[in-house]
Amino acid sequence: MKLFVEKKDLLEALKVVSMTVAVTQGDHQSHYLFKLQPDSEDEVEIVSQSGRVFSRVPLKCTFEGDFHPFTTLASKLNQWVVNCSDTTPLEFVYDAEKSETRVSTERTAKRKSAPPFCSVDPDKFFVWHKMVKEAKVSMVLEAERLRDVCEVAKSFIAEDETKVPGFCVMELRQGVFYSTDKQVFVMAHVAGTEKGNLRIQRKDVGTIESFLKLCGDGDVEVLEHDRYAILRRKDGALVGEAKPKNPFPNVETDQVGKGHWWVVSKEELMDNIKFLLPLMDKDEVRVNFRRDGETIVVGMREMEKKELIEVDVPLLDSGELDGVLPIPKKGIGVNVNSLSKLLSKIDDDNVRLEICPREKDGWLRLEDVKGKDTFTSLLMWLG
Repeated sequence: MKLFVEKKDLLEALKVVSMTVAVTQGDHQSHYLFKLQPDSEDEVEIVSQSGRVFSRVPLKCTFEGDFHPFTTLASKLNQWVVNCSDTTPLEFVYDAEKSETRVSTERTAKRKSAPPFCSVDPDKFFVWHKMVKEAKVSMVLEAERLRDVCEVAKSFIAEDETKVPGFCVMELRQGVFYSTDKQVFVMAHVAGTEKGNLRIQRKDVGTIESFLKLCGDGDVEVLEHDRYAILRRKDGALVGEAKPKNPFPNVETDQVGKGHWWVVSKEELMDNIKFLLPLMDKDEVRVNFRRDGETIVVGMREMEKKELIEVDVPLLDSGELDGVLPIPKKGIGVNVNSLSKLLSKIDDDNVRLEICPREKDGWLRLEDVKGKDTFTSLLMWLG
């Protein structure tokens, strides 16, 4: 059996399946599987899977003879094909008896030496296409919007799956994506996702985000199954994940942030934080905020004498609701690394810092509107 494919078409396909292949060599999960698409006799696809995630992509190609599924070691093919000539198609020649594929190019034809790619048993790959057929489309929306959610949430998902597995996911409930690293709580209200119930493991959010980048400015279908979540773009390429068992815990957040607010220039605030950071001990994560008239005083303790170094940020606007608890006179402290990450993701020139004091602690609330969607982040005060 011979398969012919243009280099550019193969490289485009590998961009999808390379995201869900195992890095460690040794079993089928480090391979690409070339096979016929389900219910087709002449359309080929490439499949890969690793742990909880899998992907597939249609391949623009032709073949001669009876098609036999075969695999290639992913890392080997990825690196080698980049240096192949793109003036003539690549020719994959599969030998079923030897379980190997020889890949010929214009250069290897002249040298009479086509490199071998050993094939593992294709039957070892999970028959995931049955799950795709059983999954139902829960929503269709712009890939860019879901990508924004992943980009924000991935920085604030807990890592310790043995102690807090429910916090190690990003979960969608009734149109809101939730995530937390136990210091920052993120809620993304995304219009059009009300029927979805996605739950994505922390380690897989980056893979989903990478696939959404490959979707460009097009739409993406979200298909859901009791055990899987699948994202599919217009050409049929998709990436899927086995749904984590542990749900995101229920957390009451309705009243968080209802209190005081300060509006400052985002650039001014970020510049002052960057000015102070080199003075801090690497283990010092606290940045302090207090109000002094029409100025917000930003302070951090320097590394040697532990002296509090303060800078001023002009206050552009402020206010408070009736009956709220006062802000402590000494101000409030939050994690400077978490705050810096959140500020970098806000598009507006000005940022509204909403302060919610409680009896013994409190929250700092940030809100960012991106088109149809609203991102709300809550930073717990440091004691």
